Amino acid sequence: MRRRWLLGTLVTLVGCLAIAASVVMAARDGGRPGIRLPVPDSAEHHGADGSQHGAGPHSPLPQNVSDPKAATAEQYTLPDPNLPGTPSGGVKHFVVQAFEHVTRVSSELPPLRVWSYGVNEVQLRGTGASPPMVVNQGDMVDITFINGGSAQAQVIFGHSLDLHAAEVPPKDFFKTLPPGGRIHYKFRADHPGVFLYHCASQPMLMHLGAGMAGMLVVKPRGLPPVDRELWLVQQEYYPGKPDEDPDFAKMMSRDPAVVAFNGYAFQYRDHPIPVRVGEKIRIYLVNAGPSESSEFHVIGGVFDRWNVEGATGHDSQTVSLGASQGGWVDFSLKRKGVYPFVTHNFVDMTLGAEGALVASDAASADTAALR
Repeated sequence: MRRRWLLGTLVTLVGCLAIAASVVMAARDGGRPGIRLPVPDSAEHHGADGSQHGAGPHSPLPQNVSDPKAATAEQYTLPDPNLPGTPSGGVKHFVVQAFEHVTRVSSELPPLRVWSYGVNEVQLRGTGASPPMVVNQGDMVDITFINGGSAQAQVIFGHSLDLHAAEVPPKDFFKTLPPGGRIHYKFRADHPGVFLYHCASQPMLMHLGAGMAGMLVVKPRGLPPVDRELWLVQQEYYPGKPDEDPDFAKMMSRDPAVVAFNGYAFQYRDHPIPVRVGEKIRIYLVNAGPSESSEFHVIGGVFDRWNVEGATGHDSQTVSLGASQGGWVDFSLKRKGVYPFVTHNFVDMTLGAEGALVASDAASADTAALR
């Protein structure tokens, strides 16, 4: 009897392990290629019910519907790190379009499908980045969000747009839209800061880990002027099979292959940002995550002033940003030369979160030592 009991227990254990393994492999593969995700009838099908803190236990995992044989990776184009100006007029209008595309986020890895946003017809194709939006405190902000809406957008999933600066009911305004769907609303930007915008469709980790995040800057009243304004979004990427959607299992394990500034690993190390000695520089920062923290530091520089999530300080070496947090740093560079900027989380730095500022006429300096 004891032997039979032990045998039955062993069979049960093996069966449980097999089921667990199959679940992990299904999550890792993200579903079978060629299966179309059903278009939701309402936001509730994707769980956009006002809960902004990840997928529930029954949240469906998006299935991969890309055709790797038909995929063609976009050509890399360096995103302009200079912060764009605010739109003209008393009301700031933004048309935000979701799109899905095959691109690279590193020169050392195969391409993958990235889910991104375009803003007012600006799309940062060739990278995994989405453009920043900039307004002033007190502005009325007019948002039109379109989930795809054109053949070029190649959208096959339901998506949404969660604006952290907008004080609105999320179930009504951040709801998941089917491909081709659109929503329009307004809000007043009462609070200054550097805010995240992202997709809130479930599973939220998948949508952010696939790239759907960006920066919305609300400049405070009375902000001192500077000579140069730059923007940097730190973001994690989780490539799976070449030309296909990211690996959800790696997201769950916090195992990114790339951590990048503005959608491409090491791009501002290989193409340093030129500045001038002594000029006042302000860098607007957001850590889009979705899971790791950022410890931003300019090697060879000290921040004269900083603002993170409404807290201010001065004479700082590093500013820390949790996932979804933002702020800005003010500083000057005293001498000519190359000044790397990094996350001081050095594991993530080695995955691509490293760039450089080149002061004055050192713009043509050899940056091989930084690589």
